[in-house]
Amino acid sequence: MIRNPLAAPLLFAAATLVACGTAQQVDLAATGPAEVANYKAGMLAGCLDAGRNRGDSAQKVQGFCSCMVSTLEHQMGVEEWKQAAAFAKARRDREEQAILSRHVPSLQSCRR
Repeated sequence: MIRNPLAAPLLFAAATLVACGTAQQVDLAATGPAEVANYKAGMLAGCLDAGRNRGDSAQKVQGFCSCMVSTLEHQMGVEEWKQAAAFAKARRDREEQAILSRHVPSLQSCRR
């Protein structure tokens, strides 16, 4: 018997989230070149916005962000880009970050 009246709905909600999270699959076949290009453009725009918000000079921000995207384009394969774009679309941040984090060491050269 559940004594706390809020416990049952919370347990149900948690169980539903777990079930949905494990059942949700990303459709790599539906992630084509256009989706990957949009993902890359969004990555660049996000980087530029973050740099501007930090107060860095426009030249520094543009240089770093361009280098970051260019470096990732050379480091990541087509399937990795598709996976990252699909995970981003599905809002599965952990999986997206796991793919990108493999390439963080190579981005150190972009910091000038």
